[in-house]
Amino acid sequence: MRTQEHQMPIGAKGHFPFDEHCSELIRLLKLLDLSPLHTIASQTFIERFRLLVNAADAFFLHEEELLGLHSIPGAVKQRHLASHRRIRDLFYSVHIDAIKGRNQTAIEIYERIGTEIERHLSEFSADFKEYLRPVRH
Repeated sequence: MRTQEHQMPIGAKGHFPFDEHCSELIRLLKLLDLSPLHTIASQTFIERFRLLVNAADAFFLHEEELLGLHSIPGAVKQRHLASHRRIRDLFYSVHIDAIKGRNQTAIEIYERIGTEIERHLSEFSADFKEYLRPVRH
């Protein structure tokens, strides 16, 4: 039974396919970018930011499930889990700043979050392709 799980395509086991999670995350990042002049305490930014955080959480949970299903080295898994923590810490920091009413614009936040998420997606994609290739044959 375990062998069958290892042969499953990416996203076959989760609630949504991996690509859909990734697309939703990117869509919400772009939505956040549409409000560059809003401050992080504005209602528009907060609503869009919440959507992004929820999508990122769903995406990370799905990634963590995939990391557990496939024979990926422990060091690689730990690197991706650490990346999840960094991004979640960044979200928490933005949340606290918004609560405190800091006069920071959305564009500053978008650049920080966007850069970190893009880096993570790129690394995850490269690692997953490398380690899935032998598993899929």
